[in-house]
Amino acid sequence: MTSIVEPSRLREPERRALESLQGTGIALIPFDELVADAGLWNDLSAHMEAFVEEVRGRAPRDLDRPMGKDDYLIRRFGGARAVRDGSPVAALGPDDPWLRLGTCGPILNVVNAYRDEWTRLVDLDAWYTVPFAAGQERVASQRWHRDPEDHHVVKVFVYFSDVDRDAGPFEYVAGSAVRAPKIRQGALGSLRLPWNKRRRYPPQEHVDKRIAHSRVVTATGPVGTMILCDTSGLHRGGFAKRTPRVLTTHTYVSPQASTPRGFAVNGDIRAQLSEPGRFALT
Repeated sequence: MTSIVEPSRLREPERRALESLQGTGIALIPFDELVADAGLWNDLSAHMEAFVEEVRGRAPRDLDRPMGKDDYLIRRFGGARAVRDGSPVAALGPDDPWLRLGTCGPILNVVNAYRDEWTRLVDLDAWYTVPFAAGQERVASQRWHRDPEDHHVVKVFVYFSDVDRDAGPFEYVAGSAVRAPKIRQGALGSLRLPWNKRRRYPPQEHVDKRIAHSRVVTATGPVGTMILCDTSGLHRGGFAKRTPRVLTTHTYVSPQASTPRGFAVNGDIRAQLSEPGRFALT
């Protein structure tokens, strides 16, 4: 394995995203600035339009409020959830736009530079967040939590709908990533949660007493907004009230993490990938 790309050799949008990640644990940047691939965007958009059209016909309509994550979040592939349930995982072909996005140079340059090592792509999916009427209570990942897959899980989201405060935007407590590079430990760093699912979601009041509202980044934005985030930090999302939220998600972990991959690759695409891209699929 060769070394990662030196920050000084990154493109300006990549360097800007990396500096934001290192400084706060989260970066927001337009797709057309960071990835800058119109063909890939068109392919992703076509797939997402078909997904949304199919989902609208089966989104829950009779529930007053969501009882669990499966009530408010519809997944295209199932990803990590399929692995946990023992269900077949999605088999993606060489030309699949989800694989092309997850292994593209600009994203891997930023993620790998942030982790200071090459990373593995272990999950990808498309999400449709179902809105529920006002007055609902937050459930599951709508509540503050840290992701358990690794101590520095990096996730990349791309919005395929305009996301305002009523569409369940992703929210993040800046500076809360556990032992994140260049982030000093303090009151936020002390908000450590046990790395197990039984105590994954702390009481809302427990977090609210310890964070300043000014530190919460609410990631609203138009179609094409990208979010790169160290989700070992406190975050939540999907609390949609009026309009659905549509996005893609990719998850990166270190080579040492034991997280199983939530998808399969159907066919050999290694020849068309860079060395970091091939490593991401090992």
